[in-house]
Amino acid sequence: MKKNITIMIFLFTMLMAQDCCEAEAIAENECAGIGCYIPQCTEECEWELMQCWSSTGYCWCVDENGIEIEGTSTPSWQGYPNCENQNNCIDGEVNLDNPCNPMECFDGEWVEIIIDCAEDFGIPCDGGIYISPPEDQCCSDCISYGDVNMDSSVNVLDAIDVVSLILFGEYNELVDMNFDDSLNVLDLIEIIDTIINL
Repeated sequence: MKKNITIMIFLFTMLMAQDCCEAEAIAENECAGIGCYIPQCTEECEWELMQCWSSTGYCWCVDENGIEIEGTSTPSWQGYPNCENQNNCIDGEVNLDNPCNPMECFDGEWVEIIIDCAEDFGIPCDGGIYISPPEDQCCSDCISYGDVNMDSSVNVLDAIDVVSLILFGEYNELVDMNFDDSLNVLDLIEIIDTIINL
């Protein structure tokens, strides 16, 4: 019983370690002899993709935190697991860390999803202009002229915003309806006309 508690405390301590080298040092300090599992680390203190417990003869793949990837534990007499191809993804899982280069898991491997942006293909933005995308998107949005609040419709709220822009002497390309590089009452009239004729 005491041995089981010691092993559990040892494993919990290793899980709380900051990096592989720290877990390795803890294991070496706590291990009183042959038969202990000692984590294998890279020179940068990252977990080696394949971990082995020599006294048991088993090897398994781990993720970047040293957590065993389910289904990879293999006795060495049956060969070693191929940890290079263990991407730890589930079919259908999507990675959107980079919106311009999203990845989807297909057959256990990450595959790049091709993003086709209209502006990259020369497709015109009829009745509007392309606005640069926010940081979390890849493709620009086609915004209609007059839609200053970019809510996908030209309405009274846009007309109110145009009045504010005119009063404060600010310029916005979206509401320069007559393309004279300035905002004035003529642009406001054009927007009101657009609202009425929708």
